[in-house]
Amino acid sequence: MTNISVPKMAVRLMAIALIQTFVLGWMVWDRVTLLREGREVRLAVVPVDPRDLLRGDYVILSFNISRIDTVQIDVDRGFSRGNPIYVGLAKSENGQWNAISANHQRPQVNSDIIFIKGKVTSVSKSKNASQLLNIKYGMEKYFIPEGDGPGLERLRSEKVLSIVAAISDSGEAGIKALLVRGKPVYEETVF
Repeated sequence: MTNISVPKMAVRLMAIALIQTFVLGWMVWDRVTLLREGREVRLAVVPVDPRDLLRGDYVILSFNISRIDTVQIDVDRGFSRGNPIYVGLAKSENGQWNAISANHQRPQVNSDIIFIKGKVTSVSKSKNASQLLNIKYGMEKYFIPEGDGPGLERLRSEKVLSIVAAISDSGEAGIKALLVRGKPVYEETVF
């Protein structure tokens, strides 16, 4: 068994603490940068109200772009479960953003189209023999104050929920705000 002197042990502990602080700081900075600098899009959502024993109430969100029928948009063929996907979004007249394309790799950025990165969770055949792609974007859980879930669940059937998402140039997305009838009810604070 080796003897480690107290000064060497202190240096090692400080190094470990600095590395952990750096990693946590990078995670916070990454999120702040996304919310501050990402392009904003509004997406319609359909929530479900589960509960996490450690973190409280949250809403599971499914977006108007979470299930795509490939016959309705311009799409690369041959998607499989687990494939990364870049969904092109265009703004409609009502202010919502809708899927217009799906690609295996991120296309060149067009100022009118925003690409959001997701992962194909399942592929099935539709009635017209096209593919139905189910996609997750990494922002399907949104934590809310305890007890607010049932109220949001009631609003689900009214189709009045939407989000404002920030999307980086690389396609990563995060929720900036949860909206009811177009008005923010929960907003992510940068600090």
